[in-house]
Amino acid sequence: MGLTEKRRIGAGMLKKLIVMFVMIALLIPCVSGVTGANAAVVGKTKWASAELNSKSQPVLKWKEVSGATGYRLYRKTDDSAKWIKVTTTKKTSATDKKVAESVTEVKYRVRAYKTKENGKKSWGKYSSVKTLTIDRGGSGQNGNNDPGKDESSKYPSAEEARAAIYALQADYPEGRPWTNANSYVWGYDVAIGLGYGGYTGYGCQGFAMIASDAAYGKSTPAYQFTDTKRILVGDILRISNDTHSVVVLAVDGKNITIAEGNYNSSIHWGRTINLDTCGFVYGFTRVPIE
Repeated sequence: MGLTEKRRIGAGMLKKLIVMFVMIALLIPCVSGVTGANAAVVGKTKWASAELNSKSQPVLKWKEVSGATGYRLYRKTDDSAKWIKVTTTKKTSATDKKVAESVTEVKYRVRAYKTKENGKKSWGKYSSVKTLTIDRGGSGQNGNNDPGKDESSKYPSAEEARAAIYALQADYPEGRPWTNANSYVWGYDVAIGLGYGGYTGYGCQGFAMIASDAAYGKSTPAYQFTDTKRILVGDILRISNDTHSVVVLAVDGKNITIAEGNYNSSIHWGRTINLDTCGFVYGFTRVPIE
């Protein structure tokens, strides 16, 4: 075999080796990509709501995370304290029944996990922190009771008031036409708390009054307030610089979930507003203001 022939064979083998190494190099990220796709990775958990029940116990709800096996909820009651595990659950909600009686403010965070084939947990990112203020004054929403009634006739809890308002959807569904041509009247029993003999609400105000009555009854007096720290489910808020009225469905700090009439000339359920930006002026409540 001549020198030229040897060089030709050697060059051919070198070319084959180069091609082989290039193919291996290309396959490595592909294999790694397959491994990553099969790994137990879950996303960040997002809150749905955080509020107190009738026993002043925090009720936390979060949105379902795709692919998650379960969730772990954490609590801390002091900025300098460590996060403490509240519960590990497959549900998307939990009630914290073990908050100390001395606690008036509590913070929560939650994260999802997925159990891998080897039995270990792969954890998603923590949710944002939710802060709840606990009023230990008594039963009902935020501990508010009617001082003129006995212990057996309390105001409704947040859950009870919200359920009563949502029951109105049968007659006031999403998108039902509702304008200033629609009105509703509070008689003397209700308006006396406002200093009136009667009170008529038109459009958005009228629907909010209907919802308030559904939550608290048609003879419970209404009172005006301006302190946003005492907002309850069922309260009526006058927003948009005194041009629109809404009724409260849920309270999450300064974020308020509402139902409203005359929203684009119709009934609308579930919008969220922020007290810092909604143009709040005053509100109506059915729970006496101390």
